[in-house]
Amino acid sequence: MPARLARQAETRLRGRHRLVITVSEDPTGVTPAMRDAQVLVGFRLPTARIRELTRLRWIHLVSAGADHLLPFDWLPPGVTVTNSSGVHSELAGEYATAALLMLNARMPSHVTNQRRGHWEQVFNSPIRGKTVLVIGLGAIGGEVARRAKGLGLTVLGVRRSRRPHPSVDALYGPSDLARVLPRASFVVVSAPLTFETRQLLGPKELDLLPRAPGSSTCPEPDWSTRGRWPTGWSGAPSEGPSST
Repeated sequence: MPARLARQAETRLRGRHRLVITVSEDPTGVTPAMRDAQVLVGFRLPTARIRELTRLRWIHLVSAGADHLLPFDWLPPGVTVTNSSGVHSELAGEYATAALLMLNARMPSHVTNQRRGHWEQVFNSPIRGKTVLVIGLGAIGGEVARRAKGLGLTVLGVRRSRRPHPSVDALYGPSDLARVLPRASFVVVSAPLTFETRQLLGPKELDLLPRAPGSSTCPEPDWSTRGRWPTGWSGAPSEGPSST
């Protein structure tokens, strides 16, 4: 833990609770200090041995997602789990903005040509007026939608609750994906990885994306359920995902 955060925690708890902070670099091991801990903070946890921590009452995840810990059958009774939902939205929004601009400028093509020592003139058009589809409108997806709107994009949103969002021009449910994917110049997936969203987008859905020069690539077949970043398509949709 950074010294600054440790000092902040000590200041806020001073006079009310005794605070002892220890650090472990092994996400699978249980240290003597952990056996005495009431609070565990981290990302990877020693779930197989968590019941050895008999004093544990609270687990806080530094991530927004908790899919890597599912199912929670390892969680002892009486222990509360919290996450950091919303904490990363500003940085994720910046990343999404950079990625959208990079993809629109066809930077993957430029980088690939540079690596090959190959000169090829690559054309593109301004991002304003194009359409982005944001799947998942939580803290991160909502921030991505807000920033995309600032770039002049038309923002389509997919949300299970269909609750309106001020930065989304048109809202749809998951069952409408086949109808809205053909309209998307870019796709941003910010939905959490759950049993319901796993492989939300497969080959059939990817084939619906428009064949537009300069679309991006996706790193692996289940990119749609893992990532929260802008992604599009490169090459023939029926070929399946590829990476640059």
